[in-house]
Amino acid sequence: MKPNKTAKIVIHIDLTRTRRLAFAAVAAVALCYPGWLIASNVGSLTTFAPGTPVRAAEVNGNFTAVRVAIDDNHAKVTQDQARISGLEGAVASKVGKDGAGNVTVAGNLTVVGNLNARMRPDWDSGWRVVASNGTYAWPHSLGGVPTQLMLQQCGAVSGSTCTSRVVLAGTGGRSTSGFDINPVSVTADTSLVHITMTNWWAWGYWEHGKNWHYSGDADLNPSTAFYRVFAWK
Repeated sequence: MKPNKTAKIVIHIDLTRTRRLAFAAVAAVALCYPGWLIASNVGSLTTFAPGTPVRAAEVNGNFTAVRVAIDDNHAKVTQDQARISGLEGAVASKVGKDGAGNVTVAGNLTVVGNLNARMRPDWDSGWRVVASNGTYAWPHSLGGVPTQLMLQQCGAVSGSTCTSRVVLAGTGGRSTSGFDINPVSVTADTSLVHITMTNWWAWGYWEHGKNWHYSGDADLNPSTAFYRVFAWK
């Protein structure tokens, strides 16, 4: 499931590479912008030939022409530095750090080439023990009703890792004419995710040649399981 995110996109990406690309974009704009980083030419200079008299006014005129060009270039470099700093600030406002290893993009994002990214959930319940006929209300931290939600089911957990097959249940279980798997429903409000279960199996899955089963279950009892909820704002 790929949640449709429009207001905020959180992308797991190499920040160092992102900054290099951002500042490379700034440099590219600067080099193409009319009048930027263009040095002034030195004006006409008096050329002296061997054996001819040298006038002080002509020498001073050469020095003056060089000084004027240098001063003008210095002023342009100072202006360009200010403009580049402004562009860097504009880039930083669009691509800013948001926690370790993340980049927050406000607005549209156009990617040319490959982008290794995933839509990280805004809330993760972690694995929690559930049982058939149970009713659960898990507090979330979204500040509103989630727009997307995924329920995962597991038969055995070690630490924070599911060691059995993970069932991607979405927001509801499976009810057929011959077999039923919890949950009956998953709902949410602005502060809680609600899971309602009946006397069906808490988890299990179907495979060719095995039919419905619960291989890998920690206590060999499909009426107990571990559930994990991912939710997005």
